[in-house]
Amino acid sequence: MQRKNNIVLRLHRQRKPEQVLLPLFREDNGEALRVILEKQDNVTAEFIYRTEKKVRSGWLKLEIEQDGCRRSDNLEEELPVILEVETDIRPEAMTAMYLLNDWWTRPAFINDFSEIPELTQAIYGKLRNGYFFLLPMPGKQFKTQVKPGRENTLIFGMSACKGGISKLDEPVYAYAEADSLQEAVHACMAWAAEYHGIRLKEERNMPEMLKYLGWCSWDAFYTEISEATDGQLTVKKVPSQKKAAAHVRNLGTICEELTGMYKEEEIEVNRCRIKGDCAQLEYLTGITLEDKLDHLLEEGRTEELEKLFFSYIQKVKNIHEKKPFEKTPEFVRVFGNVNLRSDLKCTEISNIDFVPANIILSENKVSVIDYEWTFAFPVPSQFLVYRMIFYYLELNDKRGILKERDFYEKAGILPEDIEVYVEMEHNFQQYILGEHTAMRNMYAQISPGRVEVEDYYREKKQESLEMLQIFWDNGKSFNEADSVRYLFRNGKIQTEFELPENTTMLRLDPGEMSKGLKIVKLTWEDESQVKFHTDGCEVSSGEFYFGGDDPQIIVDSVPENRKSIKIEMEILDRKTTEKKFWKVYAEQKRAMEQMSQELAQKKALVDQVEGSKAWKVYRAIKRV
Repeated sequence: MQRKNNIVLRLHRQRKPEQVLLPLFREDNGEALRVILEKQDNVTAEFIYRTEKKVRSGWLKLEIEQDGCRRSDNLEEELPVILEVETDIRPEAMTAMYLLNDWWTRPAFINDFSEIPELTQAIYGKLRNGYFFLLPMPGKQFKTQVKPGRENTLIFGMSACKGGISKLDEPVYAYAEADSLQEAVHACMAWAAEYHGIRLKEERNMPEMLKYLGWCSWDAFYTEISEATDGQLTVKKVPSQKKAAAHVRNLGTICEELTGMYKEEEIEVNRCRIKGDCAQLEYLTGITLEDKLDHLLEEGRTEELEKLFFSYIQKVKNIHEKKPFEKTPEFVRVFGNVNLRSDLKCTEISNIDFVPANIILSENKVSVIDYEWTFAFPVPSQFLVYRMIFYYLELNDKRGILKERDFYEKAGILPEDIEVYVEMEHNFQQYILGEHTAMRNMYAQISPGRVEVEDYYREKKQESLEMLQIFWDNGKSFNEADSVRYLFRNGKIQTEFELPENTTMLRLDPGEMSKGLKIVKLTWEDESQVKFHTDGCEVSSGEFYFGGDDPQIIVDSVPENRKSIKIEMEILDRKTTEKKFWKVYAEQKRAMEQMSQELAQKKALVDQVEGSKAWKVYRAIKRV
């Protein structure tokens, strides 16, 4: 999108009719082109073209001058800014992703700008000699969308979803061209992420298994709630694609099988009836076991929480431990040929989603919902228990206090077991993505012959950008205002931070980073070592493993007259660091058990000595 000065700005205000502002003159300093628009009434505006890191962006700046003696007449709420921008883009074909509803987009395959749907959120395009990507920008206040345009003209709409705003200074779009579509998309997304100070999706480090989660049903069926003549509510799952029909029909068979299995533990299964390709399920009321556990946690009743949680863990064991486990070809296809213990047990059918969030507690019964991931082959019961604990314990920071209660260990799950179960979960999520086509992988299928779209997510990551946030306390405690952010590049950071005046404490937050971090250097300006502590575990010299979602490095006391702190850090491979952690954990556990045994032996010896005649004579003499 080359720099043009043909700009038309249309404003919709609270009290005035539509205002149209046209270009007046332009200024080009080589780095940016400013198109100054004519001033109308009390409105000044300009449009700015910029080029940074292979990305061409357009920015709009406007201000409605205020008159304290008159009633305000600022921007209205619904789409107050319409911007027409002349462009030299000559696409051969385009895919416009437009907003179908509040949470879902759909593709439109088009050839010219007039075919662009309303509420378009992104445009992928093929040029004669390459590809382009156009991203209407979400700014700090305003969100941009692309509207139906005209030949050689793109039209953007901007809204903040509230009226009364008198100033705007934000990006309208980001645009990039490249030899591949992947490169163009990555350039725009990286630019937008840097503008907002956030990371791209593939750069965010989450618990390992969450990296592979996708839409289990990938928009294959929709759910609706209807009311019968007797007032009974029913949940209907209706396939929207042929591939999903068999999946929905299978819910009826699963329901029958699980009903017989769960009966012994007085657990009911959300009843399912199949009518054609539609699954009808009863609408259940009550609270989930997850919510119940959280209520107990909030009230500080952790003993009661643990007792309740483990009562359901025992139910899972009772249901799923009917015979010794043996791997089957079906198991290996879904969970991989993992190295499991030989003493595990199982049953013929396995609902691996028997987790607290899928257990409904009502006044007179306990029910299981969302049982679609039930397999007709054996899965170790201990893996089901692991998932129960993981999906409750690990995915919410407020539950971190429960980790000290050693739920895994109490459930008989050893550190080496966890390594295997993490691998199983990884393989299971890969199986899901293999069975179900995620939207990000559908472009080649949904745009045959129109746009040659490469799968952005299949290529390996190009550059790892992480964020280190430094907080300082100079009498106001730690707060966002007194903080600064630095980017990790390729997993590394090396910087020197000048201390603000009167700084007494520091906190370094690597944020949502990998769980492994190496502190290569942490010194004051004179190279003396900084004394600090972390909420992580040191697994090797300078290498730390963080189990929680909010890693922190605390400097409790900053010596007087210090001017700066030198920081050098490196993000480590998560799996390698986690293995080191479990090794350290196992060694410390063995050492504590050995110490306990030695203490018990010494106590027994002391008891023996104190019971001897010689000791009694010595005590008598001592008293004299």
